[in-house]
Parts: sequence; C-alpha cells; structure tokens
Amino acid sequence: MSDVKVWKDKKLLANSKYRFFPASIMLRAIFSNRYFKSQNLKEGGSVLDVGTLYANNLIPFFDRGWDCYGTEVTEESVEIAKASSLKQKISSDIRLGFNTKLPFDNEQFDVLLSLGTIHYEETIEDVKLALKEFSRVLKRGGCALIETTAPKQDWFVKSKHIKEQLYQLDLPSDLRHKQFFTFFEDEAKFRKIASECFSSIEVARCTEQYPNTTIDIWIFKLSKT
Repeated sequence: MSDVKVWKDKKLLANSKYRFFPASIMLRAIFSNRYFKSQNLKEGGSVLDVGTLYANNLIPFFDRGWDCYGTEVTEESVEIAKASSLKQKISSDIRLGFNTKLPFDNEQFDVLLSLGTIHYEETIEDVKLALKEFSRVLKRGGCALIETTAPKQDWFVKSKHIKEQLYQLDLPSDLRHKQFFTFFEDEAKFRKIASECFSSIEVARCTEQYPNTTIDIWIFKLSKT
C-alpha cells in the first residue's frame, strides 16, 4: 500500500471543521434502482466504509437505521473520522484498518464502500488481496461498491507509467506527490481479477470536464452470492 503518512497531513484535520456530504455517485449506485441491475439495498443492515475519513458517506445509511462502520489507515485519521461522525450525529464504529486487512468478522456486512481507496495498493497482487478481503467481510447477497481512477482523470494523466498498472504521481501541489498507485486503463483488467472473488460485476464510468480539470472515474458494483 502507498505511504499512509500523507493521511497525517494537517490540512485533513483543518478540513474536518467543515460539513461533508455523501458522494452523489454512491447515492445513485446504492439508493436508486435506476442505474444498476443489482438491487440489494434493504431498510436495515450493516455497511462498512473503507477509508471513511469524514464519515460523510455513512449519513444516508444511518438515516435508514443501518449499523455503520468505517476504517482509516492512521490513528490520526481514525480520530478525524470519529470526530466527524459525532459532528454529523452518526453512531458509528470507526477502526484502524487497511484494504488488505479489515478488522471485522467474516460475512459481517451487507454493503461495503471503497470510494477512492483501492488504487492506493501498489501491485495487482495487493489489489487482488483487497478484493478477497472485501469479499470475506461481505454477507452472501451483499455488494461492494468500488470507485477508482479512470484514464482521463487529471492525476492519472499526470502520473508516470512505471510498469503494467503501476503509476507514480508527478504533481508537486498534491500531498500524494511521488506516491505509487495501481490504475486501470480499461475495465476488462479489473473485471478479470474481480471475477475471482465476486459472482456479478457491473461497470459504469463517469467523466466530467471542467475548464480547469477533468474528473474521470470507474465505478464497479460487485455482488457476492
């Protein structure tokens, strides 16, 4: 996994004084039946947000009576997540954990969120381990929603291609400058490894172009039967 020290950055703590809101992509993928074929959300259940930080994506689950859990990769970011949960009036269980090592029981969750976290693994083997771990903690009939960087995203474009799937960010203004990431140039490569752990794989891609930047992300909704 990439160096977790960046998640001790003082800017993260400073930003925690503001309110953050659920990601619109997650809301569409999980709370609407219009976008994906798999429809497995129910009124009550348990959700794990991997890399929860400001706990904003737990809000709609808590409002619907779900048990809410989250992980962060440093003790400092765990405390930020806990404080953010209190500020948002969310009852949650936030723990230190990683993509490849989640501190939870087998088949504990109905939904797992990994929004902008899996590309922090530096090898395909570690991505595979992360997906295996996601599957381990999911109940049968549950789903994992994974959001990761796609090729037109600015920091994909500004990263140096080191070898297959491995990139190094070259963006001095970003706190992750010089870190290594696993990016996917096309959906087929991700599908291939995800199929080892999940029975159903749905794919979406969202691209937004602005005068100063481009947002481009893959969205994978993985179901476990």
